[in-house]
Amino acid sequence: MNIYSLDQIVAIAKYTSPIYKDFYQSVEPGDALTSLPILSNERLMAIVHAKKPDFVFAEGNTHGLIFESSASTGKPKVTLWGQGEWATSVGLLSVYHWKNGLLKNGDRVGNLCATPYLSYRLVHSVVEHFPGSASEVPIGCEMAFSYLNALVE
Repeated sequence: MNIYSLDQIVAIAKYTSPIYKDFYQSVEPGDALTSLPILSNERLMAIVHAKKPDFVFAEGNTHGLIFESSASTGKPKVTLWGQGEWATSVGLLSVYHWKNGLLKNGDRVGNLCATPYLSYRLVHSVVEHFPGSASEVPIGCEMAFSYLNALVE
């Protein structure tokens, strides 16, 4: 597992995501986590909905799970995951995390993703398919940083 510093995470977001390039424009190396601007879900969705999304549907898929991306890469998309391919993907991720020690028996996973989006469902499904015993705490990310921090602590 790679562990990145806050400066590295901000730099990756700032220089690879068109949305965060503008949003983190005034952020400098060494700024504290608590001083980072928070991209609200409402603001992100306003940016995303200003562009026409790509539709990514596999050949032959007629049913499954439909997700709209948050477009942090700069191009929004709507994706249809077939139910079988979703179960296979999250099952493999879950086993991969278990075998590599990223998810262990007794772990508690705080799901900080916005609830209606793929990120939230992905974390939820990986914990759900974990072959051991782990708990998920569905927190979401729509609240102020101080509230989220207090809740996590």
